[in-house]
Amino acid sequence: MMQEELISKKDLLLETGISYGQLYRWKRQHLIPDSWFIKKSSFTGQETFFPKEKILARIQAILEMKDAHSLDELAAMFTPTSVDRNFVLMDVSEAIGLRSSLVEVCIKVWEKYRFSFLELLMIDLLAELDAKLKLTEEEVEGWLLSAKRWTSELSGADRQILVCRKKDVMLYFMLDVPARFSLDQGSQLLAAYDLSERSKDLQMKLQNIVEG
Repeated sequence: MMQEELISKKDLLLETGISYGQLYRWKRQHLIPDSWFIKKSSFTGQETFFPKEKILARIQAILEMKDAHSLDELAAMFTPTSVDRNFVLMDVSEAIGLRSSLVEVCIKVWEKYRFSFLELLMIDLLAELDAKLKLTEEEVEGWLLSAKRWTSELSGADRQILVCRKKDVMLYFMLDVPARFSLDQGSQLLAAYDLSERSKDLQMKLQNIVEG
């Protein structure tokens, strides 16, 4: 059973040096996703926990950037899917490291040239998976068909993507966050991605590219 390590609110405040007020102000400003505030029963009643690795990385990023950017600017950076933008894939393919042959496949499967941020987020993952795993043509198409269905149902990036292999078959899963999962004996976990964190990375790549 694979389960993400959690940190209590008390330990988080001690480790980062931030105040209770800062934490909840950043939550209200959408710098920290609501889903990261996890209520769990304890001997004192209910206690709030957070996914440790994600919350520590996010708070470090906020502390490093808050002097150069307003909280509204940081919120837009951390939750870019709230911004209504479309991108011409051929114009951004170099920024996300997508090879030209995959650009053509993406356009063919989606039957369009312009993509929303969420769609581009899935294509950005494809570029990384292809570089890391050397995907076959069939595996690329399988990913894109899954991604096309997922993005038609999503309104935000608060999800986790798992990439697994069972024998010779590549499997793709989208999970709510936080999520617990257990693979069967014949399956191998190849990669796991937090879309919220990936969306921040993609926003950085696209900062200088604006498509109306």
